[in-house]
This record gives sequence, structure tokens and C-alpha cells, in this order.
Amino acid sequence: MHAGELHVLMSESSTFTVLRTSGGRVLSLLLDDDAQALLFAGHLIRIRIDGRTSRSSTAAAASVPLPQTPPPPATATATATATATATATATATAMAMAKAKAKAIIIMKKRKSFRRMMLSDYTVRAQIVQSFGFADRDAPKDAPAGARNITSAVFLISTCGYRAALNASSFRSMWLNGPSTPRTANTMQNYWDFCSQGTSRMSNETQVIFEVPLPCNGTVNGQPYNFFTQCSEVELYAWMDLAESYVQNTLKRDISLIKQRIAVLPTEMMASCKWAGMGSIGCSGTRCYSWINGAAATELSAYMHEMGHNMGLQHSGRAGYMSEYADKSCTMGSGRTCFNAPNLWRLKWASPLPGGDLNGTTLEVGQWKKFTIPNQSTAPQSFVRINPSWTLITGKESLSTDPLPADRELAPVYFISFRYRHYVFESFSTESNNRVHVYSFQGTQVSFRHLVPLNSDL
Repeated sequence: MHAGELHVLMSESSTFTVLRTSGGRVLSLLLDDDAQALLFAGHLIRIRIDGRTSRSSTAAAASVPLPQTPPPPATATATATATATATATATATAMAMAKAKAKAIIIMKKRKSFRRMMLSDYTVRAQIVQSFGFADRDAPKDAPAGARNITSAVFLISTCGYRAALNASSFRSMWLNGPSTPRTANTMQNYWDFCSQGTSRMSNETQVIFEVPLPCNGTVNGQPYNFFTQCSEVELYAWMDLAESYVQNTLKRDISLIKQRIAVLPTEMMASCKWAGMGSIGCSGTRCYSWINGAAATELSAYMHEMGHNMGLQHSGRAGYMSEYADKSCTMGSGRTCFNAPNLWRLKWASPLPGGDLNGTTLEVGQWKKFTIPNQSTAPQSFVRINPSWTLITGKESLSTDPLPADRELAPVYFISFRYRHYVFESFSTESNNRVHVYSFQGTQVSFRHLVPLNSDL
């Protein structure tokens, strides 16, 4: 038996599960159930190891052919006063879409399982046998949502003869506002303010930035690391642990109370770390981490994406596409944008239009409802949410842990919003600009433990 804190890490192409022991050692895990990993992210757990898997078996698994990506669905253009109409006659369509979505999710989970083994040369197959609750005993039961101050420690790392991707001065000018910085300037502080409509804030008081030189190789927490040749779970946590040690012991700065850590790696690390960024899911453990590859060090959307993972968000896909990253209208997909409507709702940054939270009670049979939908970024009430509870067995909005009969499917909840280009923070392509977007989402608002991948239809 092994015990420690469970972390779930996501990059743009992979999902990894890591056990971190009380002594700081890390172990790459392969769990049979992806949902179980998310359920216990940030928990102190005990596992039973069922076997060990090498990278060679990963390559064999990853070679399994997958279905080809179908052509994109047709899109519909809308104006700024787009009208959305919903009726109870959508039942059959909702159920059909739910079945198609369920199949897509199954395929994506298989792909993620294959990829997870690639984090380390050796990954152990394991099962969670016991949970002792969140590693941070003072953490809220559910992921925090609503207004917040974003507090982070940023490490600008140099190592192996490679310079940091940015120095502290350059990073600070990109990250934070000065006394005369306009609200339209392309800074991370403005990005958060714009996308959350002022509900989430960062400032010079909540952000600490350090230039951190690290040895290229050595041993940390009893495990050897090599930043020049490797990018396993050992190196990921070595960057964070060694950087914290340098700040605490050499710079004499106490950052022990800051949970969110962001490591910006040298550009040359792309040779061994084949991702633009990686983030841990949720922040209810002792720490939450974001790693940014130096090649993406000036891409603010890369930071927003990984920090979104720290808030409990997952990737946003698109109906009909294999990639769980295919939503171009959300920074949790592949967009240089804000979050989409379901993620804004999930974070409590935005809510449905008045009368626009529809379900089997508020949308009566045969009754039409019409809505004028504003641009999502201009109003705190900006979208229509349709929960077709008339198709559920229980008629309840919350997800049940009880298995459904084989002949029934959970109907997705739909979010309808209108989006158009904002030249700084909503960089839509022509395909996505000035359109009504329809999203489906089956998660809850306050707990990332029940999130499932998002899908969007344009």
C-alpha cells in the first residue's frame, strides 16, 4: 500500500495522475477509471498497486487506430440581437445528441488513458482503496467560485545553461498593470478583469514574481532528476520544489501560504516537454500548479488555460470532433478568448438571462419563449440555459451517482450565448465571430468533482 496526495495534471494533449507522498516523492499512476481520479483530486488517499507499465507498452497502446475526425457541422450566423427559441418538443433531439455525446466521451477517455502512461518511463497501475479527505484540511468542500483574488507565486526558471524565457521586468509588464496602464492593454490583470467582468482580480499585491536559477540535474526528495533530457513527473515537481527552496532559503521570501505556483520554463525545454502548458485540476490540495513552456511564455491565453485547470475546469471540445480541445470559442479549448458560457456559469462569473434558466418546470409544454441575447462579455446575465429535465428519470437537475438503465441516457444541459470579436481578449476567427454558440454540459456549478468534458456546436 502507498499513501499520498493525488494530483491530476492536464496538458493540451494528455491527462496524468500523480501520487505525491508526504516526503515529496512522486509516482505516476494509471487508474482504471478517469472519473475516479477527478473525484479524489487533491485528496489524501491510499492506493493498491496492481502492476507496472513501461513506456514501450504505452507506445503499443497508443498505436490503436481511432475513428477519423468528421467534417465540422454547419454554422448559423446571428446578429447582436439574436433570438433563441426553445420548446419542449426538443426532447427527441436532446436524447439523440446525448447518446452521440456519450459515445464521443467514451472514445476520448480511452485516448486519455493511453496518453497518461507517457508521463514517465514507468507508471504503476493502481486502485484507490481509501480517501482521507482533502489534503488541505481548510479547503472548502467544493471548488471555490464567484468573486476572488487570484494569488500566485511565479517562478521564471533558468537551468542547464538556458536563460529564463522572460526576465522579471518583462514578465511583470506583461502580467500586471502599472499606474497608467489602460484597461484595454494586453495584460494578464486586464484579461482576468475583462473575462470575469470584474469578479476575479489580480494585482501587484497578490502576485509575487521571482527569477530562479536551478541546477540542471541532481536529486530532490530522494529522486534523481535531469532537466536536460527528461520531462517526467519527477522533473515537473523538481522545478516547483527547487524553486520554492531557492525563494525561501536564498531570497529569504516566505511564500508558504501561497497555494498557486506557476513555473515558466526556458524555451529550450520544448525539446523534452512536448506541450505548451500543463496544470493541476483544482486547488483543494496543499498546492495547485501550472507549468508554462518557454515557447508559450508570452501567450496570455496559455496562462489563462492552465490557471483555469487550477480552478477546476477541464478541456472544452466540440461536437463531432475527436479532440477534447476543439472548442475555438473558449480558452479551455483552443481559443485565444475568455471562457465559454458553461465555464462562466460554473465559476459563477455569469448567469442566465432573466427567465432564461429553463427546465421542465419553467418551460411548459407548448409555451414559446423568446430571448434577446447580448454579447457574453458585456453583461453578467448573458445566456440561456436549458436543462431538459423532462427527459431524465428523476427529473432532477443534479447528476445522480446511481447507474441509469441501459436504454436511457442523461440528457445534456444546453447553454446558448452570443459571441463576437474583441480585439484584445476575444480573438475569434471568422468562423466563430459574430455567432450564436450552443454548448452542452452535464456538470454542476460548484463542484469540479463532477465535471465532464464540454462540447460546443457553432
